[in-house]
Amino acid sequence: TQLRSSATVDVDDDILKPKYEIEPLQTRIGHGFDIHRMAPIEEAGQPIVIGGVIVEHKDQKWTDAEGKYVEKGGIFETQLGVVAHSDGDVIYHSVVDAIFGALTLPDIGQVFQDNDPRWKGC
Repeated sequence: TQLRSSATVDVDDDILKPKYEIEPLQTRIGHGFDIHRMAPIEEAGQPIVIGGVIVEHKDQKWTDAEGKYVEKGGIFETQLGVVAHSDGDVIYHSVVDAIFGALTLPDIGQVFQDNDPRWKGC
């Protein structure tokens, strides 16, 4: 057996190239993202949910710079929640949006519109 450098290997002899025809598979890639505003749980009306898991946390101290919840510059304690028409789960929604993109479907927000009462809390 004679060894040859890779520069002289004939492409037709390449072991990684089969001698039979392979039907090419269509590759589709999608990407998705989802964002929701966080606010005090009283305003948001629902907890933080990430990947189907409710994120429980202790009340935190926050400075109210605008005076929306207490006097301007005052400190108040609250938990955060997610402001969303849906459940606000950014992981699930990002994955669904990526799958929709790979399938050349519209954005998740166009399919499940936030003004449709059927999707409230979903």
